[in-house]
Amino acid sequence: MVGKITKIISNTYFVTVQNTTYDCSARGKLKTEEIKPVVRR
Repeated sequence: MVGKITKIISNTYFVTVQNTTYDCSARGKLKTEEIKPVVRR
């Protein structure tokens, strides 16, 4: 599943996949490699 991060609020990422929005938290690669995702319009 591939989605687009639409909003970041306090380590909660809102990801849109096929017109459905999921709220997610940083895990795995994002935490271990300290990747900081960027939301662009």
